[in-house]
Amino acid sequence: MRVAQPHAVAGTARPSSAPARTGGRYAGVLALQRSIGNAATRRLLARSPRKPYQHQWENPDLVATIYPAREAMLRKFVTMYREIELADIKDPEERKAAAARLKEGTDALKDNALMAEVKRLLATKGAPDWLGPLVLDYAGMRYKSAHGSYYSPVRLVYFYEQAKGTWASEAAKENAAQDAAHDAKVAEWEAADPKKRGKKPAKPKAIKTSAAEKAAPGMAADAAVAKLEALHDAGQIPEWAWHKIVRLTELRIWYAGTDWEDTAAEKPTGTPQDAVWVKALADWTGDKAVGGLGYGITGWRREIQRRNALVTTRMVCNELSEATQRSRGISLQGGISKNARQYIGSAGTPGAYFKRPSSPDDFKPGAALFWIDDTRWEAKEPDDSNKVYGIPGVTEYPMPITPEYISAWTAWDKSDAGKAYKKSDAEYKKAQKAYDAKVVKDKAAAKKLKVEYDPATSGTAPVKPVSDAPEYLEGKVLPRDGEVSNGWTYTVKAGQPITRSKDGVTHWMRWRHQATVLKAMPGNRIFTFETTDALAGSAHLGVSGFAERSLGSLSKPGVFVGYLPNADEVAAARAAAADEETDPFASPLDMIKWALDL
Repeated sequence: MRVAQPHAVAGTARPSSAPARTGGRYAGVLALQRSIGNAATRRLLARSPRKPYQHQWENPDLVATIYPAREAMLRKFVTMYREIELADIKDPEERKAAAARLKEGTDALKDNALMAEVKRLLATKGAPDWLGPLVLDYAGMRYKSAHGSYYSPVRLVYFYEQAKGTWASEAAKENAAQDAAHDAKVAEWEAADPKKRGKKPAKPKAIKTSAAEKAAPGMAADAAVAKLEALHDAGQIPEWAWHKIVRLTELRIWYAGTDWEDTAAEKPTGTPQDAVWVKALADWTGDKAVGGLGYGITGWRREIQRRNALVTTRMVCNELSEATQRSRGISLQGGISKNARQYIGSAGTPGAYFKRPSSPDDFKPGAALFWIDDTRWEAKEPDDSNKVYGIPGVTEYPMPITPEYISAWTAWDKSDAGKAYKKSDAEYKKAQKAYDAKVVKDKAAAKKLKVEYDPATSGTAPVKPVSDAPEYLEGKVLPRDGEVSNGWTYTVKAGQPITRSKDGVTHWMRWRHQATVLKAMPGNRIFTFETTDALAGSAHLGVSGFAERSLGSLSKPGVFVGYLPNADEVAAARAAAADEETDPFASPLDMIKWALDL
């Protein structure tokens, strides 16, 4: 039985540094047969209400909520990679066909036709192997933190057995067997010749954790899913608990309906099994670590890193970037600040870098982009995942808008003076628009009469009202370490949080956004994979998807690009460096000397 995984599509292959995906329905069936027997397995599979899907993006009830802009983002991918495909094609006839596809647009692509074109492009030269699963699994996914959206089914089976008393029972059996073996040894010792028998056998320590309990966290996710299905079909999981299990595991792929996120359906109903499941579910979503499984609301992150599989139903910017890097074979620590520091700390690794971008060459496919928040300081100390730490070698940071200015401007905006100005400014803009229209009309009339336009005929231009809003006193660039500006002392030291302090009050600089580079394009354009706005205009719909940015916007203070090579890239770089060091023909002169046997 299949877990939710970003399977490769036609023409794509997983990076060799990433672990192979194991399992599938066949493995799940075998595990189920071992657990409940062949006959019971046949009965279970015959009545299982599984829906015929392999991925959560195939279940329409999930797509409606998890992927609010799926087709829009897939079309955007098609547009981008058709352009990339065209740039890679050399054959004239093939270029002609590719140009035609690019020109025709994507409006007509829907459903199966759209998916077929996505998969075709993922098989082209311009699409790296690691990108395929990400496009299929995350394109159009809603913007919200993944925290609390997934818990390991293996972990649930463990806590179910614990709540049921299985582990205590197994430990008791092992202790009984151990004690019996000890008693036999003691009896043998007592019957032996006192002069030859040595020391009395020591009583063994009590077994607290049975072998079965120790082995439980190593259970395959497929087997855990099969176990939960078997329990449910056998009537051992009440419906209220099953609803929660489906919502928070890959079981949602096959069992989620239109109400899959309705937590009102997850209240105990008085069944005989309630007590066990109340305890098991509470422990399952708690913070107790079990083996190497993810735990707590951030447990999804460890599961992605451990299994390289799609497990979440929502993502924010750094979470999407972490899943992207994992597909490349890179495990990030999690959180923008920690991720950035991981890139910074990788200096010296062959092929790694973290810097202010200045040319298209800096945007290698798979590179990460980081933005410092230049819109505000954090008045309350943020957690460590968001703080900006001073970066070695960086001397220029953006100056975020200060809290005191925001407070002063907000107070002015709500004051009588502010309201009066806004009213006057609105009247001015209306009058200016009318005046500009009259100027155009008068100029046209003068041209028609073949006379010179006289500005006096259009009347007097309206006068813009003078604003008495608070003046912003800071510059655009952050002061240096130790400098004082308007009474605030700035701390900008490498490896320390960047702050400003005054009279016992401290503000913190924080990160704002993280993204992944897909391709640097002609015209200083950069294609990216990131959380973005799916709607144009004033409406906003944050989703995972594709965006285009300019080199100019990415060259400003506060924007950084970093690259971490995967294990294969590092090995190749080191091998190349070793070849250069041992090359007997380091220069043309060396080759000549060798050829002449000098």
